[in-house]
Amino acid sequence: MLHFIITLSFPQRGMTMSTSSGNFNTKPGMTRVDVFEAIYKMACEQAGLSGGNVMFFSLEPNELPVA
Repeated sequence: MLHFIITLSFPQRGMTMSTSSGNFNTKPGMTRVDVFEAIYKMACEQAGLSGGNVMFFSLEPNELPVA
């Protein structure tokens, strides 16, 4: 399981920005591009807009290392 944070700006809507975060479960055979595109699409849908510019994107394992 991966944790993501993505911030998008929507210049067609002035200074509208949207940040989404959550967990993402990959499917066998998915590439990094597949994961990014799925998260990007979901973030645009959550904002109710399309064509967002990515201002920030982070994708890391959700599990913390054992101390």
